[in-house]
Amino acid sequence: MSYSIETDDPIYQIKRNHQQQARKRSIWGWGWKDYTIQNADQVTNILQAFGVNDHETVRSRPDVLEIASLVPAPQFDIPACFEVFVSDDALLRMQKSCGKSYSDLVKGLNSIGTITDYVAFPCYENDIMQLIKFAQNNNIMLIPFGGGTSVVGGVNMIESTYRGAITVVMDNFDKVFEVDETSLCINVGAGIFGPELNRILLKKGLTLRYFPQSFEFSTVGGWIATRGGGHYATGKTHIDDMVQSVRVVTPAGIIDTSRYPASGAGPDSKRLFIGSEGIFGFITSAWIQVQRIVKYKVSQTVNFNSFMEGVKAVQDISQSGIYPTNCRLIDPLESMAMGLSTSGSACLILGFESATIGNLSVFMNPLLEICKTHGGSWSYSYNNKDNKPESDWKGNFLEAPYYRDELMLRGVSVETFETCTTWSNFPNLYNKITQELNEAIIQLTGSPGIVTCRFTHVYPDGPAPYFTVGFKGLNDDHWNTLKKIASDILVANGGTITHHHAVGRDHASHFRQQSDAMYIDLLEHIKNKLDPYWVLNPEVLIKQNLQAKY
Repeated sequence: MSYSIETDDPIYQIKRNHQQQARKRSIWGWGWKDYTIQNADQVTNILQAFGVNDHETVRSRPDVLEIASLVPAPQFDIPACFEVFVSDDALLRMQKSCGKSYSDLVKGLNSIGTITDYVAFPCYENDIMQLIKFAQNNNIMLIPFGGGTSVVGGVNMIESTYRGAITVVMDNFDKVFEVDETSLCINVGAGIFGPELNRILLKKGLTLRYFPQSFEFSTVGGWIATRGGGHYATGKTHIDDMVQSVRVVTPAGIIDTSRYPASGAGPDSKRLFIGSEGIFGFITSAWIQVQRIVKYKVSQTVNFNSFMEGVKAVQDISQSGIYPTNCRLIDPLESMAMGLSTSGSACLILGFESATIGNLSVFMNPLLEICKTHGGSWSYSYNNKDNKPESDWKGNFLEAPYYRDELMLRGVSVETFETCTTWSNFPNLYNKITQELNEAIIQLTGSPGIVTCRFTHVYPDGPAPYFTVGFKGLNDDHWNTLKKIASDILVANGGTITHHHAVGRDHASHFRQQSDAMYIDLLEHIKNKLDPYWVLNPEVLIKQNLQAKY
C-alpha cells in the first residue's frame, strides 16, 4: 500500500525545529515545566486545613527520563514517508498519551500507563488523510490532540483490540488565514494556541474574548471539539456562540460548512462537529467571531451571610435582562481559601466591561440593588481601583491547577467536576451532592474532607455549579468512587454530566444515560457514515456497536 507524502518539503523540518526550540511543557502535571507558583501561601493554607505540614513532601515529581526508558517500542511500523512528521520519541509519546486530570497524574506517579505508539505532527490536510488511510488499512486508532488539557480522558491512549495508536497533534495548523475586520470575524487554523491568537488579534485592536482556565495551553480546535466554555459568566461565553463555520477532515472526505451570520436552512451543519470530540473528524480551521478590545471595566465583590442568599440574588440578576461579564458566586469555604473573605461569607464577583460604553455604573447599580435586597453588602466603592479582590481571585483561579499538583505531592487530593441545572432544581441537587460526598469522604478516608461550590456561568433558567472536592491521601480509587457518586446524583437529579469539561471517556457512560437512546443511535449512524472503520478516538462519547455498522 502506497502513501502520498512530499517528504522533501522543507516545512516539515522548519516545524520540527520550532517545536524543539519552544518553551517546554510539563510531562507530569499542569502547564510549564519551569513554572514557579506565585502565591504559595494558598497552598500552605489548604495544607494546614488538612493538618499537613507545609514542609512535608509525600511524593517527589516523577523522574520522566527514567520512566521514558521503560516506554516500550511501538507495536507496529509506519511507512518511511511518514517519518518526516511522525515521531516515536519516548518522552513525546508519554506527554501525548493522556490529559491532565487527577487520575492521569496519579497514574503518572506510579506507572508509565498505556502509551501511544507514535506522535504525528501533520502539516497539511493530506498528511491527515494519509494517516487515516494507514489507520483503516492496519486497524490503528487515531487520537486527535490539541493542547492536551483534557480532564475527562478525551485524549488518552486506551487498551483495546486495535493494533495500536497514533496521537495526531494539530500544532502545525496554527495560522490566521484572514481577518474580516468589517464583519469582526477571523479564519484561523485549529492548532493555534490561545495566547498566540490573542497576540495577533490585539495588534488589530481585536480579541476573541474567550478565556477558559486552560487558555494558555489549549487550542481553537480543542475548544470547538470539546464545546468549551470561556471565563465570562453570561452572554457569548461558549465557543458555540462564536463559531461561524468549520472545516473538518473526515475519513469519508473533507466537510467545509457554510459561513453565515445566521441561517434558517435546515439543521445547523457546523454544530454536528462542535462538541464531537474528534470522533467524526479532525477540525483543521474555523471562521469565528471576534470583538473589539475592552476599554472600560468595573467590578465589585458582594458578601452574603449564606451561600443560598447569594444564590437567590444571582437568580434575580440572571433574569433581570442585564448581563454582567462576571457573575461568579463562591461559597464561604472556597472564598476563604481563595483569599476573598476572612469573615466566612459567600462572595459574588460582579463585573462589566465594554469597548464603547464608559459609564458602566448604569448596569452595575441596578444589580447591586438586587444584591442588597437579598442581604448583600460590600465594603468599598467599585470605582476604587486600590481594591482588587477580583484580580486576586483571578490569579488564584489561573494558578489552581498548579496548586492541585503541589498538593498531590504533599498527600492532599483536590479535583473538580461541574454541571448545569435549573434554578428550581439547584437547591435539591446542591444538597444531595454536598451531603453524600462529605459522608463518602469520611467513609473512604476516615477523616473529613471538603466539598465547595461556585457558579462559573449563569443563565436566566439556571446556574452552572462547579464543585471542588478535597480529601487527605493520594488514592485514585477513592476519587473514582467519589466521582461516580457525584455523576450518578447529577444524572438522576436533573444535572448534566458536564457543562464545559466535555464528555471524553470518563463521562461517556453517563452521557449515554442522560441522552435519549434514539439520539445515541443516530450518533452511531453518523459515525458509521463518516468513520466506517471507527479509527477516530474510539470510546469517546459513544461505544462501537458492531451490529450498527454498515
